[in-house]
Amino acid sequence: GRVGTVKLSIRSVSTKGSYAHVFAENYLSLDMLPGFTFSREKIHLQHQEETASFFLGLDTQPTADTVISIKSSDPNIFVMSPSISFSSARGISVSSNEVITVLWVNPGTATLTFLATSPGGNYDRVSSGSVEVVCFRGLTVSASTVLVQKGNSAVIFVSTPTKPTVDTIFTFTSNPMGIVSTNHPIILPQGTNETFSFAVSYLTYGSATIRISAQAAGDAYDGVSHDILASTMPGFVFSLSNITLYSCFYRVVCEATFSISPDQIPTEDVTVQITTSFPVLIEIHPPSIKFSAKSGLSSMVDITVRYKAAGISCLSFAASSIGNYDQVFSSGVTVRTMPDLIVDSAVMFFPLGATPRNSPDFNPAAPIIYVQNASYTVVSISPSLPPTADIVIAIDGFAPLLTVSRSVLKFQGGNVEPQIVAITSTGLSGDTVLHLTASGGNYDGAKGPDMIVKALPSFSL
Repeated sequence: GRVGTVKLSIRSVSTKGSYAHVFAENYLSLDMLPGFTFSREKIHLQHQEETASFFLGLDTQPTADTVISIKSSDPNIFVMSPSISFSSARGISVSSNEVITVLWVNPGTATLTFLATSPGGNYDRVSSGSVEVVCFRGLTVSASTVLVQKGNSAVIFVSTPTKPTVDTIFTFTSNPMGIVSTNHPIILPQGTNETFSFAVSYLTYGSATIRISAQAAGDAYDGVSHDILASTMPGFVFSLSNITLYSCFYRVVCEATFSISPDQIPTEDVTVQITTSFPVLIEIHPPSIKFSAKSGLSSMVDITVRYKAAGISCLSFAASSIGNYDQVFSSGVTVRTMPDLIVDSAVMFFPLGATPRNSPDFNPAAPIIYVQNASYTVVSISPSLPPTADIVIAIDGFAPLLTVSRSVLKFQGGNVEPQIVAITSTGLSGDTVLHLTASGGNYDGAKGPDMIVKALPSFSL
């Protein structure tokens, strides 16, 4: 319909009886009043956000200046502007709409009502009450912003100030997706409000909003949400992430080199300090490097780690800068320094009761084991450190006319007592290399010194 006055008349269409042709003119007069327009008819106000706004407009040109008073059905739930005004000289358009702001006070639901006062105008006594405001309970969250380092996660703690009356499901979403990852949904049982935690993990460089949303049908926490701003830090690119080093005792090379470069263009020069979780295990050179902002992503530096003792250590990279790399901290490189396998005391035994003798010039770092036809040589093999679990040392590299009494040696966890292996020649000529490899516990992947077996000539009678 249109704004204005409408008069209704009633006419009987009956041609018989006492109401035949009865006519009542202007039986009812209806005043069609102008109204309001609202940009939102329902507002969800989270305690975290505290305020929310919407637009109120007029759908008809006012014929006189108009003041609209605004009231809440429950002033204890939220507060708002008490009134707004419209001038009759101003036309009606989106740009002429007025902004109304509501402020969270307590959890609950209330309705806004609007009453216009416009003496002599078409909006006088026009009223409406079509905007509902829901103020949710707040969540207690340990942080509103988090910084996530590359390769790491940030942990957020969440609790409800009161105990939900039903099982409450909390979901975690990221907008945009792909910057960070979050937990699967968490269920908080009814009647409990224990603190729970969820992790925000690095995926790529950027920023995202993490929304915590609650679902609890029929409970005051149903629809509650809380936003956290997550920003991920720039990081580094490593040519190697896992490095295995073997003892310098029987190897010429007991070090490894890897390269590091920035994964984002530094806005200023960057200094990176490199440390290890266990300095007694490895040496790092150089311990400090620099990236030039002018070099961009092409800036690359080599770092060398050298064996000192057996164990596992993690390298850490701490950046300082006045640019985007300031306080960037990264892990990303693990160095495993393997324990040794010990080959010791090679003793040659001869037939016919000849006196045994030590293998000449025996060197545990580069063991040479001599054998002779119809004789055998005994060597002892053991782990250098107590195994953390049961381990196996395997011997391989056999040749025809060469026999090894045991190709597999088993050591229980903590046991370093040497085990004996007999190597027998039945006509071997030349040299053969036997390899030692270990599996299990802290020896998984360990290698021993290669044992060079040399055949001595024999006399024929």
